[in-house]
Amino acid sequence: MFSIKEAIKIGWEKTKANFWKSVAIVFITISIPLLMEILSKAVEEKGSIISFPIYMALIIAVIYLSVSLKIGGTKLFLRIYDGENPDIKEMFSTYGVFWNFLGQSVLYAIIVFVGIILLIVPGIIFAIMFSFASFIIVDTNTKIVDSLKESANITKGSRGKLFWFFVVIALINLLGYIALGVGILVSVPISTFALIHVYRELTKKKAALTPSSVPI
Repeated sequence: MFSIKEAIKIGWEKTKANFWKSVAIVFITISIPLLMEILSKAVEEKGSIISFPIYMALIIAVIYLSVSLKIGGTKLFLRIYDGENPDIKEMFSTYGVFWNFLGQSVLYAIIVFVGIILLIVPGIIFAIMFSFASFIIVDTNTKIVDSLKESANITKGSRGKLFWFFVVIALINLLGYIALGVGILVSVPISTFALIHVYRELTKKKAALTPSSVPI
């Protein structure tokens, strides 16, 4: 069983030891899609027939960049946690898991949404049960359904504690937003490393999958 206190402590220590790289990962992950979204809104406001194809192209670009940078950022955080020193430019690679990651994200959102409609509690349970599916896809290059099954497997028996862990993570990131928004550049790495620590702890005894050998 993992320790919430230890997870947060390790999240902080990993962030301190890799401060500027961690901040850079979060900044790039947030800023580039945000810039593209601002550009797409500017084109939308012009409202001309010519601008519509440009607007749609920018929307697609925003989605692609958001997903790609999320994949790249997750992979870099995983590697840093494991003691590696990856180059920041490597976060622009989707590691061959783009469609699986996107499909899993959409399916996860649908499952949680349906669960919330079913009196909220099922939605919370589903959110916790499948919370590590995205990590599993990036880490092992597995398929969508397999990632969900594996997440359900490793969280079994720990979901009550995971609920409180996610509450703590949410509070940490809330504090980051309160700190003029800039605090998320620190709170996100702390919470991400903490999540990875819990993921690694849960997979020590229960994981059926192994880290991918996808070339980077």
